[in-house]
Amino acid sequence: MVNINIKLKSIPIDIERRIVDMAVKPGLYGELGEEIRSRIKNTVGNVSNEQIDSIRASYTQDKIIFRHSKLKILAKELYNLFKKTSIVELSRKHDFPPMAIARQFLLLKHGKSQVKLLLKNINKIPDEKLRNEIKFIEDNKLDIYVTTNQDVSQEYAALYEKRLGDFLTEHGVKFRTQEELSEEQSSEHGRPINTPDFLIQGNLSINGREVHWIDAKNFYGSNSWKVKHSIKKQTQKYIDEWGSGAVIFSLGFAEGLYISDNVHIFSIDRN
Repeated sequence: MVNINIKLKSIPIDIERRIVDMAVKPGLYGELGEEIRSRIKNTVGNVSNEQIDSIRASYTQDKIIFRHSKLKILAKELYNLFKKTSIVELSRKHDFPPMAIARQFLLLKHGKSQVKLLLKNINKIPDEKLRNEIKFIEDNKLDIYVTTNQDVSQEYAALYEKRLGDFLTEHGVKFRTQEELSEEQSSEHGRPINTPDFLIQGNLSINGREVHWIDAKNFYGSNSWKVKHSIKKQTQKYIDEWGSGAVIFSLGFAEGLYISDNVHIFSIDRN
């Protein structure tokens, strides 16, 4: 049995809520800016820019998900208004992400598969005004939740997984990686089926909790709906197969964050 004790880094839920109130504003989907970050830190105390941005991202994603059906209903009405105004102004007035509005405008005239291709090659969008507006939104980073470079995000996630792998190795923990599990399951079943980042070989206890698998999350574990829903959905199959495990966040987590009795929450810094 390997026993590891980790000092947890959590943020009280009332502090998280105050950050959300200051960082998630109607019609603002671009970068937050140092002035607002400084105001938040002066108000709530010891939080990092990365934590602020991660909290803002998770709750903004909640808002986007919950308001998406309303955007679809209003798409034609907004498109008529678009003739006399801009997508950015519509975003600020109606509190929808600029790129989400642009996508709905495209869907009024094109199928989903064609819209996907058009958004990958903006120059091929037939509507000149819409094409120019999308370029303006991307050039000025007015919708970072759509235009964020996913390749960079995946690269940082991979680096954090390596950091956790090194941490486990230093503590004498034996494990199988997601890549090893994927290769084995693809060979046996034709595709990966159940692949946590680390499947523990032997017995591991973290802060007195039994851990059979670990999933690394290179962000802050907020108390938002999307974070809890996605983790619960992802980890249930691990629990069914191997029992209890752990989700480890790089930027800390909300105090009292609960997924299930079999998912233990920890945090280990990126460095």
